[in-house]
Amino acid sequence: MTALIALLLACGPKTPVEPVVPAGPQLAATPPTPGAPRDFAPPAPTILTLSSGAQVWLVENDSLPLFSLRIIVPGGEAADGSTPGLTSFADEMLTHGAGTRDAPAYAAAAEALAIDLGATTQDTSTTLWIDAHSDQLIPALDLLADAVMKPRFDKDEVDRVRDVRLGELTVALDSPRSVAGQVADRVYYGEGHPLAGPRSGTPDSIEKLTAKKLKASWALRRDATTPTFIVVGAVDAETLLPALDARFGKWSGGATDIGLPAPTGTVAGTRMVFVDAPGSSQTVLQVRLPAPDLTADEATLSGARLATTVLGGTFTSRLNRKLREEEGYTYGAWAGFYPQDGFGEVIASTQVQRDVTAPALRDLLAELRRIQDGVTEDELTKARGSRRTDLIDGSGSRDGLADMYAGLATQGQEPGAFAARLAAEAQVDPAAALASYQLAVLDHAAVIVVGDLSVIRGPVEEAVPGTWQVLDVWGAPAK
Repeated sequence: MTALIALLLACGPKTPVEPVVPAGPQLAATPPTPGAPRDFAPPAPTILTLSSGAQVWLVENDSLPLFSLRIIVPGGEAADGSTPGLTSFADEMLTHGAGTRDAPAYAAAAEALAIDLGATTQDTSTTLWIDAHSDQLIPALDLLADAVMKPRFDKDEVDRVRDVRLGELTVALDSPRSVAGQVADRVYYGEGHPLAGPRSGTPDSIEKLTAKKLKASWALRRDATTPTFIVVGAVDAETLLPALDARFGKWSGGATDIGLPAPTGTVAGTRMVFVDAPGSSQTVLQVRLPAPDLTADEATLSGARLATTVLGGTFTSRLNRKLREEEGYTYGAWAGFYPQDGFGEVIASTQVQRDVTAPALRDLLAELRRIQDGVTEDELTKARGSRRTDLIDGSGSRDGLADMYAGLATQGQEPGAFAARLAAEAQVDPAAALASYQLAVLDHAAVIVVGDLSVIRGPVEEAVPGTWQVLDVWGAPAK
C-alpha cells in the first residue's frame, strides 16, 4: 500500500492546475439605454345611465367571478356644519341595520352571503361600497339599497356605536400623528372653514348626536344629490342596469357643487405651532402648503404631482434621502399633493425621535425651500416611472380599479382623466415642474410639531426661530 501511494504521488502534477472557467458574457462599458415605456391606460369603463340620469361606470372583467361596486354621494365631512363628526357618524350607521333587519340581522345576512360592504366618509363625499361574488349581485344590491333608502338608525344601536366612537376618539387623542392632522386642519384651513373642525367629532358633539339628527343628516345629503355608480368585475350591462334601475332609478337630487372655500389660516403668513405630548418618545412633524387646485390645467396639475413625487412620493425621494438615509432621523418621510375644487395643498410629514426634533425640522423645511429651486430631468424621469407603476398596480386588481375610478368621480372628473394625466406628465420638463410648484411656499404654510415640549421646545425654537404658538389637541390656545 505504501509503495502504491508513493507511485501515485510521483506521477501526480508537480504544480497546481488552474481550473478552466468558461468565458462569460462581456459587460458593456456603459449600461444600455432603457427603452421607451410601453403605452398603458387602465381599462376604460362603459358609461351607462339610469332612468334618474345617474351615471354608471362599468368595467366588465370576468377573470374572476367577483365584482366591486362603489356609490359616490356628494357631501362628505364638509357637510358637518357646526357639529363635528355628524356626517361620518351618520354614514357609519347606514349598514348598522336597514329595512326589516336590525343591526345583528343585517350583519348576519351580509356574512351568510360573503358580502363585504360599508360606507367611507371623505372631505366632500361619501362612498358606499360592496365587494362580493358575482352570484350574489342581486342580494348584495338589495342589502345596499336598504342601507341607502331605508337605514334604521335604531336608538340602541346608535348608543352602542356612539360608545365605540368615543373610545376611538380617546385613543386618537393619545396618538401624536392623529393630533397633528387634527390641529393642522384647524390651523391651516382657518376658523369657520368646512374642513377645519375635528373630523371625528369631539366628546361633546358625539354625545349630542341623536338618532334623529343622524338620520336627518343622511337624508338631506342623499335627497339633494345625484350619485355616481362604479362597477368593476364579472357583471354584464344587461344584468346590471335593470337591477340598479329597479333599486336606485328614482334617486336623483340634481347636481351638487362640492367646491370649498380657500383656506384662510395662513393667509397672513407662516404659522408655527407646538402641541404638547408629555412623555412621548417621538415627535410628529407636519407641514401644509398651498398648491394648485382642480381648476388648473392638466399641465400644471401634472407638474405639481411630479414635483411632489420628487419631494416625498417615493422611498428614494428627497425627503427620505435627507431625513432617513443621510441623517438617520426617521424610518420614513413623505409628501402628497391634494388638489380640490377650489384649492389645493401639499402635505409633508415625518415622525422622528424626540432628541433629533430640532435638526429634523430644520432639514425638512430646508428641503421644502430647495424644491422651489427646481427639479432635474433625472428626478422627473424617476417620478414618472413611479407614478406610472402606481397606476398600473392600482388598476391591476378589481377593487383597486374600482377605488381609482371612485376617486375620479369624487373629484368630479371624467373616466378618461387617467390617460390624460399620463400624457400630460410625459410632457412635463423641469421648467414646467418648477412653474407649477410656485404656490407651495413656506410664506403661507402651517408648521405643526407634536411632541414632549419639556424636551423639544427649546432646541426647536433655536433651530427654527420665529413666533411659535402652543395649542391644545383641538387646535385651541393651550391653557
